[in-house]
Amino acid sequence: MYKVLIVDNEFLMRKAMKKAISSIDGFQVVNSFDNGESAIKYCHENFVNIIFIDLVFPRMCGLDIVRQILKVNPDIYVCVLTSYIDFELKKEDIFFKINKYLFKPISLSKIKEILETYKITCKSNDIKIENLVNLLKEGNYRNIYTNIFQLSKDLKKTLPNDEEELKKSLFKLKDKIYRELTIEQNIVKEEIKNIQISSEIDIAFWLFNLLDKILKNISIKKYIILEDVLNFIDNNIYKNLSLNDITDKCIISQGYLSRIFKSTFSISVMEYVHLRKIMIAKRELIFSNKSIGEIAFELEYNESNYFGKVFKKYEKITPFQFRTRYKIQNKE
Repeated sequence: MYKVLIVDNEFLMRKAMKKAISSIDGFQVVNSFDNGESAIKYCHENFVNIIFIDLVFPRMCGLDIVRQILKVNPDIYVCVLTSYIDFELKKEDIFFKINKYLFKPISLSKIKEILETYKITCKSNDIKIENLVNLLKEGNYRNIYTNIFQLSKDLKKTLPNDEEELKKSLFKLKDKIYRELTIEQNIVKEEIKNIQISSEIDIAFWLFNLLDKILKNISIKKYIILEDVLNFIDNNIYKNLSLNDITDKCIISQGYLSRIFKSTFSISVMEYVHLRKIMIAKRELIFSNKSIGEIAFELEYNESNYFGKVFKKYEKITPFQFRTRYKIQNKE
C-alpha cells in the first residue's frame, strides 16, 4: 500500500483529494494538513511515498516545506498543486526535485493517471536502480561499457517522454544511486538542467558518464593514488596516451598501478583508456558529420585502420556500420 500525504490550506480541496485518492487501489491517504509545519513534523516521524502539496501557505512557503521534507525523505514523490508556474520558479534549486506540477482545478482522472503511472514506474525503476548499483559494486568497467546501450533502452521505457520530466527523473535516479552506495555528492542542478536529453541514445551517454564518475569515486576511496591517475587520463583523453606516460606523470610503478586498477575496474589501464576513447568516438559518429578519419585523428589514433581495429574489437562492427545503424535510430 502506497502512503499519500495531502498538504493544502483549503479544506474542500483536501477533502476532495482524499476521496479521489482513496478510491484508487493500492493507495492510502495517511494524513492531510493545512500547514507546512505539521507536514514536516509528520514526515520526520512517518514514512510517506507521495505528497500532494500547494505552494501557498500563510506562514511558510510551499517550496521551503518541500525542501525540509526532502531532507528527511529524498525519495518522496512530490506533486505540487499550483495555479501557474512562473519563470522565477523554474530557476529555483528545488525545481528539478519536484516530480509533477498539477494545475488547479485537478480532475480525478489526472490524479488516477499520476498514481497508476507511479505504481508501475516505481517498481520498475527500483529494479533498474538495483541493477545499476549491483553493476557498480561488481566494478567491471567492461560490463558497464558493453551493456550501456541496452541499459539505457530498458531505462527509457520507464521514463516520461516529456524532456523536462525526463530530466527530473534522471536527477532523482542519480541521487538515489549515490545514496544507495552511500557516496557523498555535490548535486549541481545545471549538470542535468543544461544538457539535452530526449532519446535513449542521449540517456546512454549520460548514464555512461555517470557510472564512470561513480566507479572512479569508489576506486579513489580504496586507493587515493588513483585520483591522480584518473585525473591525468581525463585531462589527456584526446592524446595518444601510453602506460609509461601515466606512470611517469603520476609517479607510480607500472606493476602496482596495474594491480590496483585491475582490482577496482576489472580491466587494464590501457583498456580503460581505449573504452573511454571509443565512447567519445561513438558520440561523434552519431551526432557529428566528421569523417571517421577526422574522429580517429582527434583521438590521436595515428592510423584510421588501427582505430577501426580497436573499435571493432569492442563493438564487433566497424565505425561505418555503427554510424549507419545509430544515425538511423536517432532519427526515429
